[in-house]
Amino acid sequence: MNKNPLKKIREKIGQYYQENKVEAPPKIEEREFGVGNQEKINYRHLGLESEEELNKYLVTEKPRFISYSAAYYEYPEKRPMKRKQYKKGDLAFDLDHECPHNTLTCYQCLEKVKQETQKLIDNFLINDFGYDPEQIEINFSGNKGYHVKIRDPRAQSLTEQGRKEIVDYIMANDLITPEFEKNGPKPTEKGWRGKIAREILKFVKQSDREKMKELGINSGKIKHLIDRREQIIQGIKKGNYDTLPGPETLWERVLEKRKIQLKTPIDHPVTLDTSRLMRLPDTIHGGSSLLAKEISREELEDFNPFNHAVVFGEEPTNIKITKETPKIHLNNETHGPYESGQEIETKEYVAVFLASKQHAKPEW
Repeated sequence: MNKNPLKKIREKIGQYYQENKVEAPPKIEEREFGVGNQEKINYRHLGLESEEELNKYLVTEKPRFISYSAAYYEYPEKRPMKRKQYKKGDLAFDLDHECPHNTLTCYQCLEKVKQETQKLIDNFLINDFGYDPEQIEINFSGNKGYHVKIRDPRAQSLTEQGRKEIVDYIMANDLITPEFEKNGPKPTEKGWRGKIAREILKFVKQSDREKMKELGINSGKIKHLIDRREQIIQGIKKGNYDTLPGPETLWERVLEKRKIQLKTPIDHPVTLDTSRLMRLPDTIHGGSSLLAKEISREELEDFNPFNHAVVFGEEPTNIKITKETPKIHLNNETHGPYESGQEIETKEYVAVFLASKQHAKPEW
């Protein structure tokens, strides 16, 4: 039994990099890199001059984790940070989740984060802010979520305050309910006015008595909403809420019930702090063995990390289970459950995944 599991995992990662080249980010010579083996980042302030140098480093050093800066610097390898001389920075978002379920491969949680990523891109970055889809980069983080980066020059020149305002807008922080009495919000409007109108319209169109009761609407207003539903719908489309009882209260209740669907859960510091490092796309995440795969907006629709980010093969591989492990789902197959102490032969991609999750010791 090998006494250094992390070293064996790094050997597998190194083999992958020998066979698969990683594309360098734009202006690699202006980026700061950080690498780690025990932790996600044990060392930073690393500068790499070219794609060739990057790939040579990956093959030689075999890092379990490698990240890079959304920021561009004059001197990326210098320290402390102020000596790097910041130039600009991609606008970056990290959408993540903490899984409450007893599984290592929670499709349910990652699917929810994916839907929020789609919403961030379509409803906010493209629709509200007008960023060109061609300048939006998306990649699976390799573990718990997705990273989104915008390379539009307007985004790159944003100050920290400008980035904060974008986060506040996306998160609907301090959102003020609009005036409904005069010139109420229309579903065709941009920004939060349009979102508010569309959400109320959706509620009026689709809700039955039970859903209305769940929002705490009294029986008299429920009857009014149902009896005059079509008239209310036509009024909302025109920004007229005269026939809708208590639109302000209704909106607050709808927002409270559906705010998870309306607001996007993002890691604020990643967006605001241009010195933060993020996973380098198309590299191995050493805590999962999955690829931090770059994907297009179209590919995101059907992307399943537990199938599409698996990169290791199916060669028979021996491991010893070190923790009780529930069923896992990889490559359209189910494996396990396993008990601690079990010695099993399994496929390589399962072995590396469980070893990376510290649920098994490798014997390769």
